[in-house]
Amino acid sequence: MAWVDNGECVGCEARIEEGVAYVEASTPISEGDEASVKVFAGGKLYTAASTASRPILLFNIKALFTDDRCAELRPGITQPRLDVLFSNLDEDRTDELHGRLLNRAQRLLLQKTIRSVIVSAGLVQVTFEGEAFKSHDYTIIFGAPPYATLEKGYPNGSELIDNTWIRPGGVGHQEVTITAAGGIGKTYTLFSGNIEQAKIALPIRQLFTDSTMTRLVAGVDQASVDALYMTVNGNPLISVTNRAAYRSYLAIAQSLLLRLTVAKVVRTDDLLEVYFEGDTFKKHNYKLFVNDLYASEITQGNAYYSSVSNRVWTSSKKFGGNDHCKVIVEYQGVVTTLYESDAADAMTASALQESDATQCGLEKFQV
Repeated sequence: MAWVDNGECVGCEARIEEGVAYVEASTPISEGDEASVKVFAGGKLYTAASTASRPILLFNIKALFTDDRCAELRPGITQPRLDVLFSNLDEDRTDELHGRLLNRAQRLLLQKTIRSVIVSAGLVQVTFEGEAFKSHDYTIIFGAPPYATLEKGYPNGSELIDNTWIRPGGVGHQEVTITAAGGIGKTYTLFSGNIEQAKIALPIRQLFTDSTMTRLVAGVDQASVDALYMTVNGNPLISVTNRAAYRSYLAIAQSLLLRLTVAKVVRTDDLLEVYFEGDTFKKHNYKLFVNDLYASEITQGNAYYSSVSNRVWTSSKKFGGNDHCKVIVEYQGVVTTLYESDAADAMTASALQESDATQCGLEKFQV
């Protein structure tokens, strides 16, 4: 009915206000008509908006992600939650944006079950994060079938040692693909590449002491992590799937690096103190939330609604021993939780140590 091609309008009008382009078309739409706005980019056609949109369902799907970019899942997203949304999705009658975002969420959730992938000349090794992988089915594909599978934690044509799944055999220059089945049975590709592509991941793996990716090697700094982010984002040899995997590994490194900026957190009956390690904290933004409400922050070394002295940040807000406290740090739009304590674990920890204080070493925190 109307379109814009490289700035030329047909059947519509366009204007630019404050750097934003507005396109308007006076096309009559009758009751029962289905109208949509489509965007052709990168050789593919995408639906940007449609009368087939279901606002409530789309709102719940977008709520799975940390922001409007829909690139990262919020913490705590589970397979049952995705299954409920999939059960409410009628792809034949619903705007394709709903299905595209929900499938992206499913792939991201499955990718989170994998901590690392190693492709070498003699084997393919997959290390899983936690026990969630035992709820899914995975396949390692290369060479001729039968392929190695891992069904709900039971290996076939391979072996499982603790959380590490190993498929022995010469890979050569073959393409290796790792897939997993989602809750509705659809298969998602989590990794695809050969040894040459896998070499790109080597500098990322070298950030960590071992394949569990729970500790950084000595000497890792923000500059080295940022440089690897630039390599991953700009290297055309990296597939879209692998790029997402490498970003997730770098996100782990970034989280560990941010945790190293804090030596310890001390909570007493009515205040909280954060002891910083060195002066790196002056480059970041830390916030304290009490019962999920903003209480104070320290940004670029400047304290607000709190105080800082000798690398010790002290809250000003008084709170009770049963209040829930959380300290976060923000870096390039990503939030990392450094400390979190509610009534139960505060009382448990204080009973083991001093009568009125909880001291937490960051090495005990989850990645």
